[in-house]
Amino acid sequence: MKKVLLVISLVFLLTGCSSKLTNNYTVDIKNSKKCNNEAKEYYKDGDTKVYLVCIDKITLKDGNKKVSLKKYLKDKDNSIEKVTDELIKKVVKESSLLDGTAIIYRDGGTIKYSNNGYTIIKCKTSDNNNDVYIGTEDLDINKGFANGFCGHTENDNQE
Repeated sequence: MKKVLLVISLVFLLTGCSSKLTNNYTVDIKNSKKCNNEAKEYYKDGDTKVYLVCIDKITLKDGNKKVSLKKYLKDKDNSIEKVTDELIKKVVKESSLLDGTAIIYRDGGTIKYSNNGYTIIKCKTSDNNNDVYIGTEDLDINKGFANGFCGHTENDNQE
């Protein structure tokens, strides 16, 4: 009986801890109850960082499997760029730059996607800042730029 329980536990651990998801996964976002539009560093890979703004938790769900965004990003097969593009399609429902969900800034290519109550900012500056900000629709990018989003300073004028 102990061997059976051990095998079942091992199978559960191996399958339950995997961050592999099908393309049909959904995204569950828990917004912060109190928000001051402060960007909190959530994940870092090399020089690229992912920040959450007014969001406490992001969980990816695939059937009965749940995995945090952070764990999903840690998977060697998932780059921040790839995962961000997936989130833009699943959360913001962006289909093209011309559908009204995106604004491109004159800093080298930073893009703000905003729709369905959420905003995702993909930094792409001439200074090679490729950070990502994920927040609610209340995320004010101009205040963000003034407070260092994408490596900007208060004196930068982007739009």
